[in-house]
Amino acid sequence: MNIIGEASITPGLAVTRRRALRLAYDDLAHLRDQIVGLPQSPVRDLGDFRRAGPNAKRAILAALLAAADCGPAWQPETTAVLGWNGDGCATENALFWQDYTANGRTQARGALFVPTLCSVPLCEAAIALGIHGPAVYLQAEADALADALALADTPFIMTITITADQTTATVRKTAHEAETDIPEMA
Repeated sequence: MNIIGEASITPGLAVTRRRALRLAYDDLAHLRDQIVGLPQSPVRDLGDFRRAGPNAKRAILAALLAAADCGPAWQPETTAVLGWNGDGCATENALFWQDYTANGRTQARGALFVPTLCSVPLCEAAIALGIHGPAVYLQAEADALADALALADTPFIMTITITADQTTATVRKTAHEAETDIPEMA
């Protein structure tokens, strides 16, 4: 599998692999505005960005940057998403529950989103980019990610890995796509 685009977000800095972009930022909204302003920024729908939790926001932004890093090779209609992290949306769920118990159902902050499924960050990234392939979330050892990649049956796969200090999105051309690149003999 060939990597055709990759981006990582750490506190205060976002970088891409191929285009070597380096974006310093103050907060995730500032980073979003910088990414949207890039000439190579892909078509996107950021309607859910404001209400998303930090993991989902970082997943969306890393995915946007990775897609931009692919350049013209980016094909959301034939891409699958595979995500992995250690705790899913446990942090966001805890924030929601604390607000709910402190303020009740009618007074709790409506801007807090309940990401009850661990797959919310990668699914929000898929929605933002219009990805049409399957979305799979793993909450397992990091080695399971490599095993899952080997089973990919789409031309492209985007992996999103979220840790406490870094979110990385990587777009790979799969063996499935490599088979279709072989020209037919006349």
